[in-house]
Amino acid sequence: MVRSAFELKKDSVLWFTMSPGMGMEAIRGFFTQERIQIRDRIGNENINLTYDEFEKFYGLKLSLELFQNVLWANIPYEFDYQDRLLRVGKKFELTQVRNNVRYFSKVDTSHGKVSELVSNSLDDRGSVLASFPRFQDASSQPFPAEVLFKLAYQIPEGSQNTIIHLEWTSIDPNSESLSFPFRF
Repeated sequence: MVRSAFELKKDSVLWFTMSPGMGMEAIRGFFTQERIQIRDRIGNENINLTYDEFEKFYGLKLSLELFQNVLWANIPYEFDYQDRLLRVGKKFELTQVRNNVRYFSKVDTSHGKVSELVSNSLDDRGSVLASFPRFQDASSQPFPAEVLFKLAYQIPEGSQNTIIHLEWTSIDPNSESLSFPFRF
């Protein structure tokens, strides 16, 4: 079982660490408005790129706002007149196109959160699938209790797929100042 911790200062920084247990840190990440920084302490492969550099290298269009929205099961972007929204049973299906990326979200009508998200770059270089099967209550708000991410992206050697399964055991929203325990 992989343990992870996330801290987020809204619209400013997202910090996370993942550990396979026994006090050993496997991966740490630090996302700001400008950069993606990920240190793989086991594989010794590090990413320290701007979002534009990341997109050129991996074919995935990302931003801090998008990370925040996907992590908390919110729709990728605020609803706009150009978006397509349909009600299908107990879900809404929302299609949004922004910055050459198509986002297809299934939004649960009972709590207004995304239960499934598929995004594809229009040039077919990268895609992200996020599935949120369970939610929990935190300060009278629904938050994901579990998420499965599947990332497909390009590297010079060819196509690559990564699957990440996260499970939150607790969520503690607060408005106190955060201090992040490391620098990249």
